[in-house]
Amino acid sequence: MHASNYFCAFTNRPAEHCHHATGKDSSGRYLDPQLVLPLVAVQHHREHQSWGPSFKDFAEDDPSELRLRRLGSLSIRLGEHHRDGYVVLPAFFVVQLGQTLHCIANDLERDS
Repeated sequence: MHASNYFCAFTNRPAEHCHHATGKDSSGRYLDPQLVLPLVAVQHHREHQSWGPSFKDFAEDDPSELRLRRLGSLSIRLGEHHRDGYVVLPAFFVVQLGQTLHCIANDLERDS
């Protein structure tokens, strides 16, 4: 996937980066490599800033919790950014998001 073929979910301008919505684990591997959202550089940077240092603590113990926190953070930022408007996401992202949520639920069920 090439970011420039899509528009940023925040600004609707041509995207510059592919943001891995759940990020990396403590060993540097992407938790959900297929779950990427096209963003402009400023919004990509802001998304990583919004995670904050406390999100890294969860990577050691429970990657499922970290994944959910990062997806929650993205959802909140998108909603707050667009306020009364609509959030437009690429269909491939929505499909991958659904698949990721199912995987997280399966992981949590297995761990309980």
